This record gives sequence, structure tokens and C-alpha cells, in this order.
Amino acid sequence: MRALFNPNFPLQFARTNRVFMSNFDFHAPAELYLGSTWQTARAQGARNFRTAAQALRFAFEEAAPVSLHGANLVIGASSFSGPELEGLYRNLDVPAESRAN
Repeated sequence: MRALFNPNFPLQFARTNRVFMSNFDFHAPAELYLGSTWQTARAQGARNFRTAAQALRFAFEEAAPVSLHGANLVIGASSFSGPELEGLYRNLDVPAESRAN
């Protein structure tokens, strides 16, 4: 898949945010907003996923690439978008259970 952002950023993000990355809960319920802009994503509403891992897998493996431009992942009170999403997906081992569903 073609990188939507600086291809070096996810690696830099992972290196500088190890504490955040190691504490990220891939099993937490998540809402995923997809759209070509953040306004479109919000207007279309959230897709609910049982786990953040499932949401990330769907966003990067099944959704249209253009929909990642405005993508936003919400887990509780935390929100992730842009390079953060790509960093989570590309630099962490997405749990195998998310790929089975």
C-alpha cells in the first residue's frame, strides 16, 4: 500500500513514543471514522469495532485508501489520526485475532 504520509514518520513515531506504543490497548472497543476529509468522516459517522486491532486492520486492509485522509480512531477519550494511525498499524504487531475476523 502506498504511504499516505512521510514514510519515515511511523518509524520515528515508534522510536520516540515507546511508552505510548507499549501501553496501547489493542483490545479496547473503538470507533473508526473514515472519509476523504475529517468533516466527511464525521458526517458519515463512526463504524464500531469490538477491538482497536480490528478497526486498524479494516482501515488499512479493506477501506478505500482515500478514506484514510480524514480517518480518525477513537478509543475512550483518546483520538488518533494521520501518521499516528499508520504508526500503530505499521510498527506494532497487530494481534492475530484481528486478522481472523
